[in-house]
Amino acid sequence: MKIKLKLTQNQFNQIQFHLFEENNEVVFVHCGSHMSNSSISILGNNSMQPSLNNNFTTKTNGALARFSKKELTVPSSILSTDKMFADVVISNNNKIFSGTLSSNNNSKPISQMMITGDNITIINNSNDTNTPSFLERNQQTFGSGTVNLMNNLSVGVVGCSGTGSIVIEQLVRLGVGELTLIDKDIVEDVNLNRIVNSRQCDIGKAKTKVLENAISEIGFGTKVHTLNDELKSQAAINMIANCDIVFGCMDEVSGRHLLNRISSFYLIPYFDVGVRLDADGKGSINDICGQINYVQPDGSSLLSRGVISREALDAEGLKVTDYNEYLRQKGEKYIIGAQENSPAVISVNMLYASLVVNEFLARLHPYREDTNNYFQYYSFSLGKFYLQNFMETNRSNMIQECCPELRKYIGLGDITPLLDMPILSNRKKAI
Repeated sequence: MKIKLKLTQNQFNQIQFHLFEENNEVVFVHCGSHMSNSSISILGNNSMQPSLNNNFTTKTNGALARFSKKELTVPSSILSTDKMFADVVISNNNKIFSGTLSSNNNSKPISQMMITGDNITIINNSNDTNTPSFLERNQQTFGSGTVNLMNNLSVGVVGCSGTGSIVIEQLVRLGVGELTLIDKDIVEDVNLNRIVNSRQCDIGKAKTKVLENAISEIGFGTKVHTLNDELKSQAAINMIANCDIVFGCMDEVSGRHLLNRISSFYLIPYFDVGVRLDADGKGSINDICGQINYVQPDGSSLLSRGVISREALDAEGLKVTDYNEYLRQKGEKYIIGAQENSPAVISVNMLYASLVVNEFLARLHPYREDTNNYFQYYSFSLGKFYLQNFMETNRSNMIQECCPELRKYIGLGDITPLLDMPILSNRKKAI
């Protein structure tokens, strides 16, 4: 079983400050947790600040983590509690020397520490540095360290159609070790010019299964998990919670907002891509627009950035309460002002899907002249051929800080009700 420790950069900076600037011997942090059949995640929690004692309330649902500069004896009073206890020895250069997780008098090594900020730092307690031959060219571009990280990553993709299928294709050929694919739809004839690896014989099949078969035929050994269901199903949320990274390739604003919420609860870096074509209604295009968003779990959200609006979320809520009114308000979602059922957008999707994957690579292996905080999100208009990027400090106070709606959920992990949304607990669990 893989055991992961996840922290935001802000949490890690506080721990480093207490340990190395104030020269304390130990720092305790309240944590959430997520458990599955294959992994356990210990999640830095913002409900309390790091402290120098082990007094913690029963309100925290998952675990307590102790950070120190050297090996220390674990107090028996901690080990006797019913909570998981992570004991981690770190240095001031972001190296994890050792880490163990104790629960019910059993102790297991922590295999990975992940720190999410402007950059994504992943430290694996593994000496396996063998690079498969098919990844050697990637290694020459991004370095062996990045390639080895990719091979050990679990990445989720929600939405497996236009941009999603292209993102998946890139991730496989870049050597991502494990992929989770979620989409509720089947392949239709109008999808064939947009979904990479789809064929006439795939019409009527689940998009996730079509892509799973294509990945298997590529033969890189990528482990694939699929779910033909909505993101708001309990099964989908639990599968995404297992991931290290998640890509959102969806049109619906409600799905993007929910994925943002999952990112906050489980400290998962979230990469979002959105594409829109504006038509003039006469067979021509006024503009082709796309936006790439990198969302940190304790930073601004798609909502606080204004990428999605409360009005749009409310409109989509009508889908459940008044479907006819929802259809009336929805309009055309992908190509605005045209009646085209299958627009030729494969080249457009390729462009923006490539941008979001390269944004992901830039967080693992910073390669731009400017630092990553300059690229929290950016828009690129093909019609005007103009790119505009935004850094958090250039925006309003609402955007500089953590999203007000999601702040209290950072690192909570598994709680009841799931994601603090009772409506999810009432849904039948997907099979």
